[in-house]
Amino acid sequence: MTPILSMVMGMLQSKNPQMFNNINQAMRSGQDPQKFVKQIMGNMNTQQREGLIKQAKDFGCPDSILSQIQNIK
Repeated sequence: MTPILSMVMGMLQSKNPQMFNNINQAMRSGQDPQKFVKQIMGNMNTQQREGLIKQAKDFGCPDSILSQIQNIK
C-alpha cells in the first residue's frame, strides 16, 4: 500500500469505519476496484455523490481521478 493510500485509509477508518471495512475487505479479496466503486456510486443520490467528490478533493485526490469518479454510472 502506498503512503498516500495508507493515509487516506487511516482517515477513512476514523471518519467512516463501515466504509473502511468494506473497502479493506474488497482490497484483500482482490475485487475489481472499478466494479466496487460502481456499486457504491450506484446506490448514492446526487447530493451524496457531490459530498463524496468534495471529500475526495479535500483529501487531495487528483482531478483526473475525480473526473473518472464523477463519470461512473
